[in-house]
Amino acid sequence: MTPSTLKALWYFFAFLAVVVLQTTFCHLISVGGIEPDLILIFVIFVSMKEGATAGVWTGFLAGLLFDVYSPQNLGCGSLAKALIGFSTGLLDERTLKIDDRLRLLIIFAAALFHGLILHCVVFSLKSALTAAFLPHILPGALYTTLVGGVVVFIDSRRD
Repeated sequence: MTPSTLKALWYFFAFLAVVVLQTTFCHLISVGGIEPDLILIFVIFVSMKEGATAGVWTGFLAGLLFDVYSPQNLGCGSLAKALIGFSTGLLDERTLKIDDRLRLLIIFAAALFHGLILHCVVFSLKSALTAAFLPHILPGALYTTLVGGVVVFIDSRRD
């Protein structure tokens, strides 16, 4: 097998592990109904390691998989995660050196943007900024960033 095939298989099995953790473990560590978005962390990680094209596809497919759980909003998660995959993929770590503090800031900004996109598409911009931002979007972004910090720490030790 070629190295790119092995890398794709590694990402596939890592994604399956993340899906299992997201669907079975995250509700156990939820705080006030807020769960970290492990799938979003995975999309950010892959897109920053592999670039914008890989990020778009990873985000789209990951979002589509979870959109199946809520078919009334089919496509919203795909759109949001694909946009996050593209935008964070522009910060391609193969060409840019990004330190860990900046990676955490990127995760936080991406999680905020992801929450705003989802709420804007499902409800409205006004609803996202007034009714959803403080009780849902901001705490979710902070919790996702906290868990993402663990991933950043592990990844920085691995290098």
